[in-house]
Amino acid sequence: MALLDGNPSRRNQILAATHQALAALPLPNVTTREIARRVGVTQPALFRHFRSRQALFLALIDESRRQLALGVEALLAQQHAPLQTCELLALHLAHHARENPGLPRLLLADVSADMPELLKAIQQLTSMQWNLVHTLVAQGLRQGQVRADCDSEAAATLFISMIQGVILTGTTFPAPMPAAPLEQRLAPVLSLWHHAVASQPVAHLAEAKPLVSAAPSLTSMDARPLLAAGQDPLRTIMQQIDLLAKGSVLAVTAPFAPRPLLTLLAGQGHGVELLQGSDNLWNLLVFIGAQPGYVDLRDFPPPEPMAEVLKRGALLVPGALLLARLPHNPRMLLPHLSQRQHEFTVLELVDGSAILLLHGARRSVAAHGSLIAPDAINKGF
Repeated sequence: MALLDGNPSRRNQILAATHQALAALPLPNVTTREIARRVGVTQPALFRHFRSRQALFLALIDESRRQLALGVEALLAQQHAPLQTCELLALHLAHHARENPGLPRLLLADVSADMPELLKAIQQLTSMQWNLVHTLVAQGLRQGQVRADCDSEAAATLFISMIQGVILTGTTFPAPMPAAPLEQRLAPVLSLWHHAVASQPVAHLAEAKPLVSAAPSLTSMDARPLLAAGQDPLRTIMQQIDLLAKGSVLAVTAPFAPRPLLTLLAGQGHGVELLQGSDNLWNLLVFIGAQPGYVDLRDFPPPEPMAEVLKRGALLVPGALLLARLPHNPRMLLPHLSQRQHEFTVLELVDGSAILLLHGARRSVAAHGSLIAPDAINKGF
């Protein structure tokens, strides 16, 4: 069995039995009693590992998300053209569905009434796919590979509908149609989707970009509220990136390591860095349009980081910038920067360190500071 090979633990035996039951039975018949029977344990023994039927299904969705994310990360690392990446993504999804035949039944079921948490998890998984395709089509539009009148949102919706529709034909259409592998049945439909959105290169489309900020900045985004609402944050993150000037830094907070996003952004020429904090929190640092270029002062003993920033800041001409990585929030440093007429922004990170963006002093104007509070990690920046 593809989904859970390699782990003989009782928990994974239960998940394997759940997966097999989903592939063989109508969803209402996939009960904890039936799964316990297949594993050869009592229901109370099963409940020691999973408190409910919904918890079992959520664990399958989590494992599916993990496997799909690994495949997407590897796919993005190949740095194909946007539409080719979409096509390979479709085949990856089809292969995953064929290898795990019980999952489509679960993903396409109406579980809104009795399993709301499962519905949210399913919506989030679909949202992740939709947002990735939307981002790739929008990228192709800017590069002139997508027709000028293509609506990237509609293209993403059609893509998801295409995948789900081909899966459904395998279970509702009479033979011999279902006999062909899912990837083979998907291929001609995928070709139609490609021809619907593709275009000959158009030079001016590659230059079309949203209005960006005038100067580099430090910005943060907490992805947790979107994830909690069952939405994938990719589209929001990409929109934020499009608005930031080259040299800016965006810190995305998430409850897991967004490795496919890291690969996607690195392939678009952005610098990326992944940080792990406490309470299963992660920061993805995105350095817009460039590799990380900060002065790293984390290993300097106090008060050397403060002295080094003041020394380097004194050398900055008006309009110049200093980006420094500090071992912690430089609260004692900030009054000195204000006294020296510097503008600055401090961004605290989940690992306890901080990034300081310092502008060259402008003697003719009063300085101001911007500090993202220490508890921002827990409250959402």
